[in-house]
Amino acid sequence: MLKRVFVFVLIGALFFVGLQFVSVYFYAWEFDDFVRDELKFALMRERGTEQHLVDHIRDTAQFYGMTTDKKNIRIEKHKDASSGLTFLAADVNYSTPVDLFYFTYQLHRHVHASTVY
Repeated sequence: MLKRVFVFVLIGALFFVGLQFVSVYFYAWEFDDFVRDELKFALMRERGTEQHLVDHIRDTAQFYGMTTDKKNIRIEKHKDASSGLTFLAADVNYSTPVDLFYFTYQLHRHVHASTVY
């Protein structure tokens, strides 16, 4: 009888922890997708400057509950003289908290996105 109670408590705890991580990973994947789309369509915006991209990515990270600052968002833009193509890339380091009831685990992630136009 005691074994069954222990097993049910253990399964319940694992289920709780799994749900907490799944929800955090869902929003992290949404944010990663946002960063990729932001770079992909940066050319079509009027204010496609690097500083605007950094501000927009930082604001969206705060919206999703991610922790980052301007020094963790690096935008690189350079033009290839021989082909005339412009390369735009972003590297974003961020962390997001996973609330596990008695303590909080910080999940650190990195997203890289690039586009050519």
